[in-house]
Amino acid sequence: MAQGHEVTFFTSDRSLYHGRPGSEALGLCREIVETSPFDYDSFERQALCIHQNRPFDAIVCLIDIRLVEASRLAKKLGLRFLSPQTAALVRDKYQVRQRLAACGIVQPEFELATSNAELSAAVEKIGFPLLIKPCDGYGSQNIVTFRSQRDFEPARTLFANYLPCRTDYGLGVRANDRLLVERFVAGVVIGVETFTLEGKHRFLGINDKVFFPPPFFAIRGSSFPASRFDTETIRDYVFSILDAIGFDFGAAHTEVIVAEEDCISSKSMPG
Repeated sequence: MAQGHEVTFFTSDRSLYHGRPGSEALGLCREIVETSPFDYDSFERQALCIHQNRPFDAIVCLIDIRLVEASRLAKKLGLRFLSPQTAALVRDKYQVRQRLAACGIVQPEFELATSNAELSAAVEKIGFPLLIKPCDGYGSQNIVTFRSQRDFEPARTLFANYLPCRTDYGLGVRANDRLLVERFVAGVVIGVETFTLEGKHRFLGINDKVFFPPPFFAIRGSSFPASRFDTETIRDYVFSILDAIGFDFGAAHTEVIVAEEDCISSKSMPG
């Protein structure tokens, strides 16, 4: 905005921003459009109506759970953005794991669970330590790790009846109850920042993350750029992931666990 850009802000609930730090920035927007409850067709009609009078030059998505909708609108308007196919893929962690496996990329063992019976079977098959997280989750929420059978026993009854849960992500979005069960890999979690233009990836640097103590997965802080890692190996590994999932445009933040035996991808999302 300081450079003269005009912003139209779309939201499903404007009240979420009232009184929050930085909310005063909304006053600088050219227009704020609320679609409540969220409906893609209504959202697209509103965007097209504005676009006819004041054409948009770019679209920025600020939250993972609306990435697919943002990609669909960008395609409709002929604007550069991540393709709808890739957007849908990266919003399903199990499908990403499948794609990486098909491309021979190193990653932990994993299983999909869509029922309590499948969840129990996946835990038995993967063994410990393991990690359970929603396939459509975001922001490191609703993730649980069990390092041993002893850790898991107190939660066995809970997980025997866990699904369906339909976790409310907010903004009119609920979990699809697809769970990813995967081997937990101990190591240093880093974020690899890249930018892709016309299919060519550019390495920007490594974000050395500091987390709150277990069992939490929230990030406490970070240092960028970090230089204590094998940059070339990590860069090549992340580029292979981006190629595998068809990441064709924009900034990406790929979380990687640097373990003694290898690099293990955690997730790759538009940044």
